[in-house]
Amino acid sequence: MDQWVLANTIRLRIWGVLIAGLIVAIWIGQQTADNPLYIPVYLVAGALFLILWILPDDWFWLMCAASLFFTGNFNFLPADLRPYEILAIVGVGRFILHHVILKHEGLKSGPKFELYLILGFMSVIVLHGLKTRFGMKILGSPVWGGRPYVSAILSLLVYFILQTMPMDLKKWRWLPIVVFIPALFDLFTGLLTHYVPSTINLIYHFYSAVNISGIEGVDVTERIGALASFGSPLVLCVLAYISLRRLFIPKTWPAAVLLVVGFALCLQGGYRSSVLNVALIIAAASLRDFKLWAWVPFGLFVVFMFGLAVLHSNEVITLPLQVQRGLVFLPGKWDTEMQDNADGSNKFRFDIWDRWSERYFANEPFFGRGFGFDQSKLNKSEEYNIGDTYEAGMDNFTLTQNLHNGFLSSIDSIGIIGCLFFITWVMTTLARVVLVLLRRDTNRQGPALRWLTVYLFMWSLSFWAGSLQFATFLPTQMVLAGLLVRLWQEYEHEAKRSHLNKTATAVAA
Repeated sequence: MDQWVLANTIRLRIWGVLIAGLIVAIWIGQQTADNPLYIPVYLVAGALFLILWILPDDWFWLMCAASLFFTGNFNFLPADLRPYEILAIVGVGRFILHHVILKHEGLKSGPKFELYLILGFMSVIVLHGLKTRFGMKILGSPVWGGRPYVSAILSLLVYFILQTMPMDLKKWRWLPIVVFIPALFDLFTGLLTHYVPSTINLIYHFYSAVNISGIEGVDVTERIGALASFGSPLVLCVLAYISLRRLFIPKTWPAAVLLVVGFALCLQGGYRSSVLNVALIIAAASLRDFKLWAWVPFGLFVVFMFGLAVLHSNEVITLPLQVQRGLVFLPGKWDTEMQDNADGSNKFRFDIWDRWSERYFANEPFFGRGFGFDQSKLNKSEEYNIGDTYEAGMDNFTLTQNLHNGFLSSIDSIGIIGCLFFITWVMTTLARVVLVLLRRDTNRQGPALRWLTVYLFMWSLSFWAGSLQFATFLPTQMVLAGLLVRLWQEYEHEAKRSHLNKTATAVAA
C-alpha cells in the first residue's frame, strides 16, 4: 500500500508541475510582453514555487508560517494576494492531494472546546460572507472584503491541517530563524527606500512594503517603521535560543548585545506600540525563565524605562527625538513637537471611535458588519466626506474598518455575539501559553515552542489596545495557535518516549 501511495504521489506531483508550468508559462508570456524586466523575476518565482511544492511537509509549513510576517505584498504575483495566502492555497492543495486523495486521511480538529469556540465566531464570518457574496472583489485591495474572507477560511483549514500532519521536532527547531527572515527583508527594503528614494519605483513593482518618506519629505516627527519592525523579531529570535538567566554568563554576552540592539531599534523606530511589545516579550521571557520570580527581571526592565525618562527630563542625557516619541506614554519632559504629535494621534483615535460607534456599531451591535464596506455609502455625500480634511480622514478610516483598536475592530467585524466566542478562544490560547511558560522543563522544550509561547503572549495581549485590524490579526493567531497545540502535543509525546527509554535502560542495567 505504501509503495502504491508513493508511486502515485510521484506521478501526481509530476503532472501537477507540468500542468502548472504550462499555465504559468502562458500567463508569464502575457505579462512580460511589454516588460521584459519581469522575466527573470517570474523565473525565480517559478523555481521557488517548484521547490515549495516538492518540499517535505515540515519544511513547507515552516515557510508558510514565515510568510505570515511579510508586511507587504509581492506585487508581481497574480491577484495581489499576500505571500501567506499564496502559500496557504498551495499547502491546502498539497494536503488534499497527498493525504486526502492518496492516503484517505481526514482532518483532525484539535481540542474540542477550542473547536467549538472557533466554529462559533467563524460561523458569524461565513454568514457575513454569504450575505455579501464574500465581498465580491476577491482580488485587489483588502478593503473590498473578499480577500479577508479568503484569508480567514484558508487559516481555518491550515489550523486543521497542522493538527493532522505528522511533525518532526528536529526540523521545527528552525522556526525562530525562518520567521526572522521576513524581518531582515523588510529592514533592507525599508531602509533602502528611505535613504535612496530613487529605488522606490523599481522595488514597488515587486514588493509593496517601501518607505515613501524620502519622496514626501521627512519632518521632525517622522518615524522609521523598518527599525521598529525589526527590533521585536530580533529580541524574539534571541530569546528563543537563550534563557535570560544565561545572559550573565560571559560566553552569552553577544546574545545580550543583540537584545540591547533589538530594544534600541524599537525605541529608535518611534512607535509606542513597539516599545510596549518588547515589554510584553520581556514579561513572557521572565515568566518562562524565572517562574514566580519573574517580577524581578521585569521590574528591572520597568525601572530602566523610567530611568531613561528621569535622566532625560533632568537633562542628564538627551534622547533622540524618535526615542522620545516612543516613550511619551511615560511621565517626563519630552520634546513639544513629539508630545503634540502623540496627543494628536490619541485625539484622532478617540474621534474615530466616536464616529464608528455612532454610525456603525449602533446599527450592527450583535453581529457586526463583516469584512469590507458598503459601496453605496460612497454615493451618499451627506454620510461620507470626500477630500483631504480631518472629517474626511475619520470617515475614510471608519468606512474601511481601520479603527486603530483591536477590540473595537473585532466587535465591528463579528459583533458582540462573535466576540464572545473569539475573545474566549484567544484567552484560552493565552492560558495555555502561560501554563507552558510556567513549566519547569522550558529549557528542554525546543526553540520553536519557546518562540511560540513568548510571541503569542505578546501578540494576544497587544492586539486589544493596538492598531491592528481583526482581519489582519486573525490569520496569524489561527495558524500560530494551531501550531502551538500541535507542537505541544509532539513535545509531550517525545518527553514520554524519552522517559520510557530511560526507564527501560535502567531496568535492563
